[in-house]
Amino acid sequence: MPPESPPYFSKEVPRNKPAIESFSIVDAEGKPSIHVVNILEVMGLKNKEIVTLEDVDNILQANFYPKDQYGRPKERWGLKEIEEQYGAYKANILPMLDDLGMRREISPVESKYDQLLLLGASITGVEFRVKYVLDLWEKGGIRFNKISLLGGKRAMNESEEEALNELDWQDQKRPKTELEMMEFVWGNKELPQGLQDIEVHLIDAPMKPNPRDSSKPFRPTTKDTFIEWQKENPNPGSCLIISSNPF
Repeated sequence: MPPESPPYFSKEVPRNKPAIESFSIVDAEGKPSIHVVNILEVMGLKNKEIVTLEDVDNILQANFYPKDQYGRPKERWGLKEIEEQYGAYKANILPMLDDLGMRREISPVESKYDQLLLLGASITGVEFRVKYVLDLWEKGGIRFNKISLLGGKRAMNESEEEALNELDWQDQKRPKTELEMMEFVWGNKELPQGLQDIEVHLIDAPMKPNPRDSSKPFRPTTKDTFIEWQKENPNPGSCLIISSNPF
């Protein structure tokens, strides 16, 4: 897992640490750790005793994941008002996230894996993750026998469309969904010798029905893409999963 994705990456973030055994989200009794509680207190969100992770989730859902008029949770890239509201806490919170290990690179512990799973993201995140895969192969000597791109049928968001508008599409099909975008990004990289010969498998998770408005379905989540991948009955073996902290 690479460190935190741009533009939030800081050279001060510890890198190349061994795999972290625990992010200390819970304590020895299974309750939210003091690190988690402190973050909520700093942001003024701890208005009652926090006993379970469900308590934490309820607070985060209420304050950071407002729903649109169709009952769908707003996407992270559409939460500018949340960024403005809580942006002042960033300097205090980032060191706390470091204590939780949420901004560190988690390097592979093996030199060879049966399969690599590249998780979906915005076009910027996918570019960053693909570059990380290339670095693992060329600089880290990490090898894998198969690659799966885990994406879905969500449409491109506004910033992604703006990025795509800057390209010349005369000889290429313009991507309309997340998975098509992931395939485009991967297919337009100059792959090193050996990597270009590896099979690339596409996992395309469908949109999910919205009970409140059938014309406004929910986008598939990362969990949904894993479910679709499992439906392919992958052979048992080792997997290297490429995401970005803090995810």
